[in-house]
Amino acid sequence: MHSAAIIPAAGESIRLGRPKQLLIFEGQTLIQRAVRNAKAAGIDDVVVVTGAFANEVSASISTENCRIVRHANWEEGIGSTISCGARSLQADPAKLDSVLLHLCDQPFVPVCHLQELLSVVASEPQLIAATQYPDGSLGAPACFPVSYLDDLATLAGSVGAKQLILSRDSRFVQHSMAAIDIDTQADVEAYLDLT
Repeated sequence: MHSAAIIPAAGESIRLGRPKQLLIFEGQTLIQRAVRNAKAAGIDDVVVVTGAFANEVSASISTENCRIVRHANWEEGIGSTISCGARSLQADPAKLDSVLLHLCDQPFVPVCHLQELLSVVASEPQLIAATQYPDGSLGAPACFPVSYLDDLATLAGSVGAKQLILSRDSRFVQHSMAAIDIDTQADVEAYLDLT
């Protein structure tokens, strides 16, 4: 099975006040961690979509084997950022079986969870595999059969892929640590600043 990953890294981290993509945790930036985990899960084609801090984010992953796509209209929101990444994969969708949506601000999502999502789609290619958080809500990481690539490419504005997940046949894979995302300084101090 050949899979690609889209890692949105275009936002300006307003609530944090500095680029969360470049926060250091366990000796690597959050964006490096996301790319490396996607690779460790068996994904060869990793697309990082940059925007607000495009130069800095690109520099931080310049030694990683990934594709960097600059989103000119990143201010439009997460939906448009995912769409930008998906459009970059549309050039040759025949080489793909699935697309993993993976966020860099969820540093505690382990490689094995990404592999489980990929495995669901590999065994049941009509299903979307999404993460279910402890409170019952759903979201990323999520794996989409390649048949949903056009749907991902038409996302727009600040609406992400959640509505797509909820409106189609999906399987939900629970993982408690996926609920931890880094958005504020309080999150940094609670989860990343472990010194």
